[in-house]
Amino acid sequence: MKRRPPVPKADAAKAAAPSRLARAWPTWAALAVAAIVLLRSGFPSSATRYGYDDAYVTYRYARNLAQGLGFVFNPGQPAVLGTSTPLYALILALGARLGAEVPALSIVLGTLATAVTLALLVRLAARMGHPAAGVAAALVWSLSPFSYRYVEGMETPLYMALIVGALWAALEGRLLLPLTLGALAALTRPDGLAVLAVVSGLALIERRWSWRAALPAVVMLAAWIAFATARFGSPIPASGLAKGVLPATISGRFSLASSQFLELLWPALGLAGVRSFSLAPVAVALALAACLLALRPARGPLLVGAWIVLYFAGLSVLRLPDFSWYYAPMALPLALVFWMGFEWLAARGRTAWAAPVTLLAGLVLGGLTLLLPVPIGFFETRPAQLEAGAWLKAHAAPGSTLAAYEIGMVSYASGLTTVDLLGLTEPAARPHLARGDYAWAIRERRPTYVFTNQPSAWPVTAAIFALPGFLDDYELAARFPFRADTDYLLFRRKAGR
Repeated sequence: MKRRPPVPKADAAKAAAPSRLARAWPTWAALAVAAIVLLRSGFPSSATRYGYDDAYVTYRYARNLAQGLGFVFNPGQPAVLGTSTPLYALILALGARLGAEVPALSIVLGTLATAVTLALLVRLAARMGHPAAGVAAALVWSLSPFSYRYVEGMETPLYMALIVGALWAALEGRLLLPLTLGALAALTRPDGLAVLAVVSGLALIERRWSWRAALPAVVMLAAWIAFATARFGSPIPASGLAKGVLPATISGRFSLASSQFLELLWPALGLAGVRSFSLAPVAVALALAACLLALRPARGPLLVGAWIVLYFAGLSVLRLPDFSWYYAPMALPLALVFWMGFEWLAARGRTAWAAPVTLLAGLVLGGLTLLLPVPIGFFETRPAQLEAGAWLKAHAAPGSTLAAYEIGMVSYASGLTTVDLLGLTEPAARPHLARGDYAWAIRERRPTYVFTNQPSAWPVTAAIFALPGFLDDYELAARFPFRADTDYLLFRRKAGR
């Protein structure tokens, strides 16, 4: 029997090149997607980007902490845990201590965290054997206007980076890293306990659990619980408790039928003007089940699917409002699962075409989202709430107090002691909110100023203007244009009233 001549080293290296390329391209794709995020966002510009009003509640905590006033919303008053993201507040406080402007710092951190999240998403998909699906999902997310504007200024980008990083590290077979990232996610937002639970569950099922690896996570969580209990009376955020009391008529309710969720999950729907879909919960559940079945009970899809289900169940039980930053952490991994299902279906024909077809589809759909307009309600000029805060800073007498239901920007810019009518930073509001008494603080606390929209059918503004004697005791001090259908109004209590 003839022996084959040895393959020259150069030829062997050439033969091995395609496999090395196949291993390396997801990494280069992850870096490319991260670069798209930075370019698309205009990084690091933040001069005309202001984010959400809610973010400024955390900003105020961060600024007060950086200035040595303590972890408080209203300096000089009892401490209340009115932010649900203590870790992010601490990060912003450190930046402010080093001289950064808190809102601009948050925009920059969010952009960087989004780039990291999408790069990790590609690596997560590659670990599950579907790198093309990861690139497609990341491309659509990076090019969609909804994914930026729906979370801008919030802690959500950092939160998502920690979640995706924990899932990826768990599938890599590590233990210390996913548990630590899961604990950091829980400190960024309490619902981050869901990802900590699923990565812990995977380690237990695979018999890889180690208390030594879990020690950093346990210490961080225990330290925060001890501090929050001593400082605030409970580690449960007052903001979360208040949101659970409010009816759906105030801020809607967390739901898979939300247009915000659909636009994050399938941004191309915006091209057709689709903003609601009554069968969305059924469609999402069936699609998720179909994708998981198609991909077989592999540990990767099951881990991601378990996290999606646990996260959705938790937020539904908590009765949280219809806010976009609650949907984004679930929409991105769910979009990845859909793209994995798409790639699996593409492979039913010719396996060699599955990745190119998936990448092309992601590029086309991502490109189509560039045609979408910027979501309504986002500003390229200074928002009315900040204008009102600046007016108060210039005109309000020392010791003045303010009552409002949108407390973020106006309190941050004014620096006034602020009473939150909806209870995010005021535990005393919850019994009133449970009775539908939304003007309670105006009646009981007699604030110097009241900040509200024009009269409308919305229960909160309706309650303010229906309060007996309100227009007798308060006069209009300033008006701030907001939208075509409404302005913000600032009322001042009349002298002697």
